[in-house]
Amino acid sequence: MSCMPHIIPRAQLGPDDLDNLITLCDLCHAVVTPRWHKPWFPDGKNVGALPIAEIRAEFEEFLGLPIVQRRERQRRIWESFGISPADYAGANV
Repeated sequence: MSCMPHIIPRAQLGPDDLDNLITLCDLCHAVVTPRWHKPWFPDGKNVGALPIAEIRAEFEEFLGLPIVQRRERQRRIWESFGISPADYAGANV
């Protein structure tokens, strides 16, 4: 399941514009949304071997990139898994 959370949260007056939204799976959304930590990560500290704070900081750095740079990074990550632009042509990525 996926959702479209805000890059700049609505609580911080982030707009509902498409450029301020990003598609995330529920788990990734939980990592970047503190109020979701407890239900998803009962021990409140780790996702696997990595601290939630470390994962969240890395993801927030990614979200802070200009949209062109975010899309380029996504493309490189997807291609490292063998997913080519043709596989997601037409998708809003």
